[in-house]
Amino acid sequence: MKESFEALAVAMTRGQTQLRITNNRTFPKFNGEVSNFASYWRRFRRTVDENEDFDTLEKVNRLYEGLSGDALRVTEGIDATVANYETLKSILVEEYGSYTKNKVDMVNSLRNLRKASNKASDCLHVLREIKIILRRLENAGSVITPEFCFLEVTNKFPYHIVKKILTDKTQNWKVDEILAKITEEVKAYSWKKKPKEISPVL
Repeated sequence: MKESFEALAVAMTRGQTQLRITNNRTFPKFNGEVSNFASYWRRFRRTVDENEDFDTLEKVNRLYEGLSGDALRVTEGIDATVANYETLKSILVEEYGSYTKNKVDMVNSLRNLRKASNKASDCLHVLREIKIILRRLENAGSVITPEFCFLEVTNKFPYHIVKKILTDKTQNWKVDEILAKITEEVKAYSWKKKPKEISPVL
């Protein structure tokens, strides 16, 4: 009898220790910030979803406990039950996971954008298209870097438009400065190409 009580005590102690370890573990958290979803989802899959020590109820509880802000509002009205676990995961992936694909699609659309011809009007058109794509990328959580602009933006214009940017090695170009300079050069070129007004005959 004494041995049975001792075995039970050891088992309870182990269970309490395991419970403390579980409770003290830091699980992934997500507040709806799109740019953080990919890293959050990788951690969640590794530490919770694929964790064989957790049953489905534990997994769904850990999922809900880690959500806040917009991510919590997206799942509002769905009970934290075993039956809803796969539904909850699907909602999060559909709501936030597609942004990663969308960003890839937007980058590809920029890369596939044709180079502007030597016409001033065409340079203006391409510049507008580029600004729209860059704005969408930023709204999707991407960080636009000067290196990205040098690689993907300057090659969309005739050399005389981007010459100062490409040849000025003393300038530590920032993204907004690159776009501002291209805008300035395109507008100046557009103005030069405008037909001169004919003075009225008095």
